[in-house]
Amino acid sequence: MPTSPERMTRRAMVYDQRVVPHWASHVDGVTLELLSGIDLGMSPTLLIAECRTGHLVQRLSNTLPEGARLMVVDPSSEMLDLARKRLADAKQKVFYSTQQMTKLSYADGVFHAVLCNNGLVTKGDLQLAGKELLRVLKPDGLIGLTVPLNTTFSCFPDLLREALLKLEMRDVEHSLDAYVDALLTDEQIDKSFLELGLDIIGRETIEFELEFENAEDFLFSPFVEGVFLPRWLAVCNDPDQREPLFFDIVRSINKYFKGLTFPTKVALVCVLAKRG
Repeated sequence: MPTSPERMTRRAMVYDQRVVPHWASHVDGVTLELLSGIDLGMSPTLLIAECRTGHLVQRLSNTLPEGARLMVVDPSSEMLDLARKRLADAKQKVFYSTQQMTKLSYADGVFHAVLCNNGLVTKGDLQLAGKELLRVLKPDGLIGLTVPLNTTFSCFPDLLREALLKLEMRDVEHSLDAYVDALLTDEQIDKSFLELGLDIIGRETIEFELEFENAEDFLFSPFVEGVFLPRWLAVCNDPDQREPLFFDIVRSINKYFKGLTFPTKVALVCVLAKRG
């Protein structure tokens, strides 16, 4: 069933209230540090993909010359609505477009810099999105990406495997193995950038912990629901198996952490690179 516009708007507002003060404040600050001291010229054109509610764009705007042009892209029109409000006083020209970062409408080689701090989880994501973002980047342009390490939310695949064994769903375990194998380690991130023909000129790892009141709060939080949860659900494609599987996980989390908060580790790598 399609999600109602009202619920999508609420998700965007919750993202703005909960993700921006935590996730975005960590990640966007590091991205700006990596860009500091780099001269993009007086009138650069930048693409910010998966911009969410525009927190990075707002902070970036304060560091750029007035002649800069910012193309702000997100698959959610509701997220972009909040970005417009946040950037209403931006001194640069800002253009908004509802697009997926893996299928952009822009011509080849038009941006001086491309930034993306959301939506990349697996090796496949980095290769697929990376090629499309590089397509629209100028030959001497910069690309800045944030990629989660395989230790991010690693508690959930462990809980999923435990539930598969408990419910004797061994036939699904190979799908979970494939998902875990597709996650990125430090070394694999460097290798992926090399395979894309990029030289890393700046790199920083960020680690922090998030806490949730219960399993529902975790699974349907804006930290998880938009990016990680669809991949976890895809591990089990059979609805008749998926329902008891995830019910068992929810029950386990709420039992283990009754009266406590559910802690989860986040580890991200922010990378700034240019074509080799």
